[in-house]
Amino acid sequence: MQTEIKTAKISEIKLNPDNPRTISNKDMELLIKSLSEFPEMLHLREIVVDENMVVLGGNMRLLALQKMGASDCQIRMVSGLTPEQKREFIIKDNSNFGRYDFDTLANEWSDLPLADWGVDLPDDWLGDDFHKQMGSSSPDDETIIWSIICPREKLEPLKKKIQEIAAKIQATDYMEISAIEWLLEKQK
Repeated sequence: MQTEIKTAKISEIKLNPDNPRTISNKDMELLIKSLSEFPEMLHLREIVVDENMVVLGGNMRLLALQKMGASDCQIRMVSGLTPEQKREFIIKDNSNFGRYDFDTLANEWSDLPLADWGVDLPDDWLGDDFHKQMGSSSPDDETIIWSIICPREKLEPLKKKIQEIAAKIQATDYMEISAIEWLLEKQK
């Protein structure tokens, strides 16, 4: 295996068509912001490509650079990997084996925009004072916010059940009922 670090034109780098990773619009905007504010990161963590200029590591960074209108970037070209090694690298490059020590983050790093930098913080990271200040519920309040993950084939029966429950609740001026109605309306 051989590696070479060099500058390449964005137009010469090919997104990996078999990349198993995706990114939401919100996360893409955060990535663009991150790269704009700290472009040196691209020199510290190059986009990894194979000898055919296909991305093995850094598809999302390449997409962000394309959206930013960048003309070139730092790459690490790797040659001599087998197809199996390339596939292994693609997965392992994106694996997250470690986790953050939230006590250390809270005591030594909380002055930084961690969420903006992609750190997945727990829901109670900012504490009850923040939730009260923002007018939202904390875990001690009577209001509970929840999500439902449902396979598409079970969506209709679930919507009917939610409608039945909403009909049984007579206080239609509650925000929760409005939210249920809005969700049901958005699914039509």
